[in-house]
Order: sequence, then C-alpha cells, then structure tokens
Amino acid sequence: MATAGNLRAATPADKAGKPVECLGLSGRVGRDTQAPMLASLKKFLAEGLIPDSDSAVDSEEALRLAAAVLMVEAASMDDNYEIAERDKIKALLGAHFGLDSASAERLVTEADEAVEESVEFYRPTRQIKDAWDEDQRINLMEMLWEIAYTDGELHDREAAFMRRLAGLLYVSDSDSGKARQRARERLGIGAS
Repeated sequence: MATAGNLRAATPADKAGKPVECLGLSGRVGRDTQAPMLASLKKFLAEGLIPDSDSAVDSEEALRLAAAVLMVEAASMDDNYEIAERDKIKALLGAHFGLDSASAERLVTEADEAVEESVEFYRPTRQIKDAWDEDQRINLMEMLWEIAYTDGELHDREAAFMRRLAGLLYVSDSDSGKARQRARERLGIGAS
C-alpha cells in the first residue's frame, strides 16, 4: 500500500491477481476522522458499481466522490499536494455541485482518505464516463486542469496524468486542450 511520503510502495492486485496502478499522496493534509462514505466508495471502486441503492442521491454522491478523487490525484501528481490545491478543490467542488463549505470539506476529506488508501483511478473514470455527458466530462477536465495549474506550473507527471484522464473520460485532445486553455485564462496564466 502506498503511504504518505512513499508513493507506489506496493502494487495491489485486482480480483484476477493482475497488478493495478495506484497513485498515492506524497503529503498528508490533516483530517481527524475516517469519512463516513469511505466504505461505500471502496465498494463502489472494488465492484465498479454505484452503491447498492435505487436512490439517485446515492448515485450522485458516488459520482461527486469519484470526481473529487480524480481532483486529489491531479493535485498530488507533482508530489506536492498543498493547502492551496486542496482549497481550490473544495472551491471547485462547492461551486460545481452546489455544496456549502462544510459539505465540500467533507467531500475533499473523503477523497483524501480514498487516495491515501491507494484507490486506483480507472473505475472512477469509467463510472463518470458512463454517467456524465460529454459537456460534463469536459467541464470536469477543465476543473482538473485548474487544479494542475494551481501552483502556476504544469509538471511532467501532471501533464501525463491529464492526458491519461482525458482518454479514460473520452474527452478528445482538442476538447481537453480548450479546457486547459480556459483553466489557464481563469488563473491568469499566459499561453503555453
């Protein structure tokens, strides 16, 4: 299991025994309790399903958490997950999903915990791809680009991660590039 400060310490295996790629945090952002939705997320990711419920609310919560996990992964790619990046994630999730500050904080805390537990990101991307339309996925890419550029620069690992996510989310290179440019403009970063 990857732990804070020890990325890729071990490569867990899926149900068939094949290695799965996991990404972990290099720095821990504090939290004082295990997130109540973590067990639900683990089941969701382990089985590739939204939690057993007919409730649209449960489905939406699982998708929010999947999006938050991808955002934390994006912020962690340069091995420097900073408070400014965490605050940016909270703000973007709050604005996008209409969450108050406390709800956005809980969601980011749950995502931090899930990433620290070395949750791989293929299943969350597949769930989002299957549930969200093209415009929603492009909007998510724009938020992810904004997180990647929060520190003012894009590192090689962040760029590679974003390319991989765009493919997994079925967002074209062109649409991802436009989302990237909009994020840079919003952050006041010049053309690349």
